[in-house]
Amino acid sequence: MLILGIESSAGPCGAALVRDGKCIADFRLNSRKTHSQTLLPLIDEVFRKSDCEKSELTAVAVSSGPGSYTGLRIGSATAKGIGLALGIPIVPVPTLQSLAFGAAPAGMLVCPMMDARRGEVFTALYRNGANADGSPREILPAACLPRKELFAKLRDFREKIVFCGDGVDLYEKEILDESEDFIAAPENLREADAGAAAVLGEILFRAGVSEPADQHVPRYLKKSQAERVREAQAKMRGAEGSAFHGTD
Repeated sequence: MLILGIESSAGPCGAALVRDGKCIADFRLNSRKTHSQTLLPLIDEVFRKSDCEKSELTAVAVSSGPGSYTGLRIGSATAKGIGLALGIPIVPVPTLQSLAFGAAPAGMLVCPMMDARRGEVFTALYRNGANADGSPREILPAACLPRKELFAKLRDFREKIVFCGDGVDLYEKEILDESEDFIAAPENLREADAGAAAVLGEILFRAGVSEPADQHVPRYLKKSQAERVREAQAKMRGAEGSAFHGTD
């Protein structure tokens, strides 16, 4: 079984290949170039360096969200293109679970925290390695929350919790000041990684989690700024129409 992993949900962009649980190639780029410029060359490079062929692929595992709207769309479109071209399925890998997967040893609580702007974060809570297949077990479901609300929920657990994700880079001091049980993951383990997405993708695929390429869509958790603006404008137009026509 050969799985291609794609990660483009946040700043880093990456591609990885996993064969039967072993990561054989994992390339990451964190530069000022857009993911649309870097993802396809990275995918070509992992195949070239690993001496694998795209025709060998069993499935494409893609970090499915939450995260950057643009980044997720780029990863999703790329995965769909490969899946449709080769007639293979897509494995949607929850970005937060993938982040937790590589951030701490088995048994520890891990809280991925991604910047969702406006003082909110995309987050969840996992117990690493707690599932029978070695994947992180969900303790608190994925959500978009204000930071203070998240911290209040986590203090109730009264045990060490490792934080990872780009939210740690933004709010590390705040996290550490909240509780002596809150720990920031080392910088090299904070970011989303295509290798983790590929390994977790293979685990999910063996468990029966996959979807046809043409049906795959990212999981955003939060509406984009453009969508919120359109909804606000529609409400304003509706209110103006009601005021103009009046009521009896």
